[in-house]
Amino acid sequence: MEKFELKNLCDKIIENIDFMLKEYKSSKNWGIFDMIGGGLIASLVKHNKINKANSMFSKLNEDLKLLKSEIKYLEDFKLDEISNLDKFLDIGFDNIFSDIYIQNKIKSSIDKLEELRCTIEELKNNI
Repeated sequence: MEKFELKNLCDKIIENIDFMLKEYKSSKNWGIFDMIGGGLIASLVKHNKINKANSMFSKLNEDLKLLKSEIKYLEDFKLDEISNLDKFLDIGFDNIFSDIYIQNKIKSSIDKLEELRCTIEELKNNI
């Protein structure tokens, strides 16, 4: 793969990460509203945002796998997706404990994506 192709791939990955970050950060805000009594609507909007972010997950992994095949020292990326069971428990039980659990998973996802974004930016700048 040529240098410009690698840089384009990095740009594509960063774009996907930015989309996911936007959706996760929005879901985190909705989660805060949910925790202070936002009810079913807040839970549904929050999980809609999570679903949008998760929809990019497989594409991000494909692109990272391609990048890793070209750049061997790139570490594996693991993001804990928020499962359907997590969503069911959060919406079904809709209590502070399930809300906090989901908020922690969202925060973890945001932290990991921000770290990955920095890694890809640094890699791109060094190509």
